[in-house]
Amino acid sequence: SKILRKLFRPDTRRYIATANPIPRCPSQIFGQYLFLHPDLYGLNYYSFLAKFFNLDKWNKPYKRKSSNSFFCNSSLEKEYHDIFHSISFVREKSLCVDLPPKIYKTIYVEMGADQRRVYKEMKKSMVAELLSTQFTVANAAAKLVKLSRISAGYINDANSLIHFEVNPKLQALGELLDTLIDEYDQIGVWCWFKED
Repeated sequence: SKILRKLFRPDTRRYIATANPIPRCPSQIFGQYLFLHPDLYGLNYYSFLAKFFNLDKWNKPYKRKSSNSFFCNSSLEKEYHDIFHSISFVREKSLCVDLPPKIYKTIYVEMGADQRRVYKEMKKSMVAELLSTQFTVANAAAKLVKLSRISAGYINDANSLIHFEVNPKLQALGELLDTLIDEYDQIGVWCWFKED
């Protein structure tokens, strides 16, 4: 939001769209509203926190057990919500878009030879090599992400991105889409990463 604020002139009309503006704590709205309308919650994040929230010794908002609330008191919670709703609105998905129904179908696909070899190397030792480039991971969580990417048809690190020559998963997706295209006008395909 800091970069976006610098890109827009103060008199520019601004909009954002999000499915979940406050994923964990109500304080997470500050950056979005700083971009949208800086006057509403103020310009200083720490002043915003001190005004509305219960803060621990590290100045982080926490839920008070007695009230099960992040807010200092109910009148400040109401003020926070009044400000929040003064420039926001909700649109139900059903009223916004005409999406086709979700289809859940598991399709098992055999990996290509290089893909299978690299997958096994990464799974066994957290190190794999492809086209003279060595890829490593530091921990189990990173390993799971890397294995997912290999199964999607590519491997990458900070410096390299290599696609496998044969990508059975992408071929299977193409075949599935060919069977659905006559039945549906629109098809949405969701994935974890852009390269997937």
